[in-house]
Amino acid sequence: MELMKLYPFSIVKQGKEFYSAMVRLTLGLFLSVYIWLGTARGEFDISHITFVNFAVFYFSTTILLALDLFRNPESHFRRYLTLLFDISCTSYAAMLTGGVGSEFILIYIWLYIAYGTRYGLSYLLTAVIFVILQYNFVLYLDNAWTENLLSSSAQIFVLVTMPLYLYSMIKRLHKAKQAAEQATLAKSNFLATMSHEIRTPMSSIIGTAHLLQNTCQNNKEQQEYTRALLDASKSLHALIDDILDFSKIEANKLELNSSTFDLHHTVNEVLAVLSPNAEYHNLDFIVYIDPELPAYVVGDSQRIRQILFNLVGNAIKFTEKGEVLLKVSKLAEGSEPDQVHLRFDIIDSGIGISEALQNKIFESFTQASSSPSHRSGGTGLGTTISKQLVEFMGGKIGLRSSPGKGSHFWFTITLPIKEAGNIRERYKQRLKGKNTDIMIDNDSNFDVVRRYCEYFGLSITRYHSDKELLAGMELASQQHKTCDLVILSDNASHKLPIKLASQIARIQCPSGQRAKKVFLGYLGQRARAQELGNDYFDAYVTKPINFERLGDTLIELLSPDIKPVSKDKLNKPMDTSLKILIAEDEDINAMVLNSFLHDAGHKTTRVEDGVQAVEALNKEPFDLVFMDMRMPEMNGLEATRLWRQQEPENLHVPIIALTANATIDDRKACMETGMDDFISKPITPEQLLDIIRKYHNP
Repeated sequence: MELMKLYPFSIVKQGKEFYSAMVRLTLGLFLSVYIWLGTARGEFDISHITFVNFAVFYFSTTILLALDLFRNPESHFRRYLTLLFDISCTSYAAMLTGGVGSEFILIYIWLYIAYGTRYGLSYLLTAVIFVILQYNFVLYLDNAWTENLLSSSAQIFVLVTMPLYLYSMIKRLHKAKQAAEQATLAKSNFLATMSHEIRTPMSSIIGTAHLLQNTCQNNKEQQEYTRALLDASKSLHALIDDILDFSKIEANKLELNSSTFDLHHTVNEVLAVLSPNAEYHNLDFIVYIDPELPAYVVGDSQRIRQILFNLVGNAIKFTEKGEVLLKVSKLAEGSEPDQVHLRFDIIDSGIGISEALQNKIFESFTQASSSPSHRSGGTGLGTTISKQLVEFMGGKIGLRSSPGKGSHFWFTITLPIKEAGNIRERYKQRLKGKNTDIMIDNDSNFDVVRRYCEYFGLSITRYHSDKELLAGMELASQQHKTCDLVILSDNASHKLPIKLASQIARIQCPSGQRAKKVFLGYLGQRARAQELGNDYFDAYVTKPINFERLGDTLIELLSPDIKPVSKDKLNKPMDTSLKILIAEDEDINAMVLNSFLHDAGHKTTRVEDGVQAVEALNKEPFDLVFMDMRMPEMNGLEATRLWRQQEPENLHVPIIALTANATIDDRKACMETGMDDFISKPITPEQLLDIIRKYHNP
């Protein structure tokens, strides 16, 4: 005989009746004590046997009904039986403790509210019928209809009209709930549609920028501008995600995408986009990323980019003069060998935030200033979404600020380490001991350059004026010391130090060599510096300083015959060339995807709809399939479902959903059809290579 199925406690506990059973048990204990005390004091005329029998019946039935929850948590028969039990026990308790004058009459109203709101209108109407019948019986036994007709009529009137009013309220609540559910469904559909319509062209823009970047390897200026275009496209995508994510957060549908990414590059992407705004407003934009941080980590790089874009963007927006500093460091406490605890500090010398507003700054649509004199455009969602994203990733976020004294935002997150990537040797063996003179007015900016140069192994001397620098270099030359490098930066007026550069060029070291001159400035100054030619500056490094780009530039100047060692171990093409099917109807997206995969050494076949995808899978074997969800003729979901039905038992081709849709429902739909994984557009080469290694690790 088949054993009866029992539901686990975790499932029963989530049901509506579990709470009711606990309340019934607690209420029974309280009322038992109440009746016992009343009987002991002579207020109730109840015999000991009657009290014990009633208590035993009440608690044994309550326990049996509770145990039946494990058999069928959603039994309507048990609910109606429990309703009858509750009303009957209430009526009996009223008869024992004073009849029509008993306080237990109030429990009828409690039962109306409990059953009506928890289980619906049918239970409310059933409760009314049971109460009227049983209370009339109580009135009859108490002879109340004869002796207190007016009072009894009033009580019956209340017991009838109360549930009628409650009935109308519950009906309104149900209508409001249905309207809210329909609105939520409409919002979810709108979210899915907008996500697809926005992400599709953004994917094309970002993908094309990636391809353009690969065509200008020999032109540094084109590389710089292409990189700025790519970073701007990604940050525009992050800004659009703010609106989409706010809707997802409201609907509890936000989720994180986990993939391997370059932590340093992710941070620098945001800075490259924001630096022109800092330059336009004559701000010193300073960034320090601890070089000892791991090269590659695992997490949602897009969300981290969003948080930084919002917080650093706000710092620039609300700072009219002075500086904005971003510091990315590692927390030592609680560190594990396979994880890194990151802290991001965003410090500005801007308008500051009052204590009253600090309590509201993380609320929706709240800005640090509503004054028209400040550059305070935007949605007001940045800090709100940043807080929610940080907490969603298990981190913390905070703020310290005083009006007129600037603000200090910070947040912490913990990420798994994919590749420790200590790249010190990449620079130190090539730059160690080189003499470097630095003249940078801003102390914070100098401190960053000093830390980076010390990391590279350079020997540093700081000067504070043109005269002091020239005198120091002349003295070094007289003492037969090498003069390898001079790092200059723009001054408070952000002008190029042309005169100083020409004076440095005339100083000759004993070996006949002249110092290499590196200028640190914003991207907008680069064209003016390059117009002057190499007679003034040997290299130009864009602010805020990317320490890897600075290190590579210095190696090129000081050790031109030695090629830098790449840290990019993860993104090298695989030794194994895979045969990959691309099902994508958008030509630009298909072109970008083809290019990424070909650069990684793989062979691709492209089809334009689901029908062609199934036909291609039947004709020849593929190692992997990238399947777009929305295609003509047959979409990716239908194509995957059809292929899985006819796929040979000894064969399983990994199918990756490739889509502009990015909701939890979309991911669930993909998994239910038999897809193996999910990538939302726009797609980066790192994402593709990471997912390929996940399913084909050589």
